[in-house]
Amino acid sequence: MIAPGTLDQGLREYVLTLGASTVNYAVNLRDWFVDQHPTVTGAVNVRFVLESNALVYGTISNWAMTTSIAWPAGSTLTLDMPGGVIAGFGGRGGAGAVFDYQQGGDGDDGQLALEVLYPITINNTGGIIS
Repeated sequence: MIAPGTLDQGLREYVLTLGASTVNYAVNLRDWFVDQHPTVTGAVNVRFVLESNALVYGTISNWAMTTSIAWPAGSTLTLDMPGGVIAGFGGRGGAGAVFDYQQGGDGDDGQLALEVLYPITINNTGGIIS
């Protein structure tokens, strides 16, 4: 479960946290922000935090996390990773051959761990992006 965002009034920055031991897949950062703050329409400063043991993973048809391109002009995004994992979906292995004279089939491509479509600063001090 994605924890609701909190607003740090002193910094004029929105903070959304993926809590410890939380598991999610195909996280769209823009959708997450809009879900938490539907009335905010202008440029924003948003800090996303992946806490220790949080896991975001991809599927066969989706990245694990995307910034999205739909941010208002002038917005700044930061991803803090004091822990946690963003893991793309690994490709499927190819089909093997039954006999020595046969060739095995090709495998399938995997998916991205992090799709960056809008500029984001990543502070990865203890997490994994793979």
